[in-house]
Amino acid sequence: MCRDIAGSIVGVQRLVTGELDFVGHLSPQEILQIQNRPGIKMHSNTVGRWYSIQWHMYAGPFGNAKLRQASAHGIDHKRINDIVTVGKGALYDGPTPDGLWWFNANARSYP
Repeated sequence: MCRDIAGSIVGVQRLVTGELDFVGHLSPQEILQIQNRPGIKMHSNTVGRWYSIQWHMYAGPFGNAKLRQASAHGIDHKRINDIVTVGKGALYDGPTPDGLWWFNANARSYP
């Protein structure tokens, strides 16, 4: 019998004990707990969770395009990826990752 449960601490524990066959949407911390366990296979997908930083660009300080550009240059995307996803996330050169229906291959980050 195949059973499924959303990713959670309990779900990972039940997967390890063999009580569950599948746990989806694991956090990076949950992946670290089980990635090298015998009998457990990990399968990644192209788009799952994705994170972005968004500014309200029509008011306040971020209404200034030069400030948005300077802020974008100052963001260390790799460091954020290392912290938030334990380095498991993919970095994209645009506002959204490919695989999303609104992905635009021509939209690029600042050089």
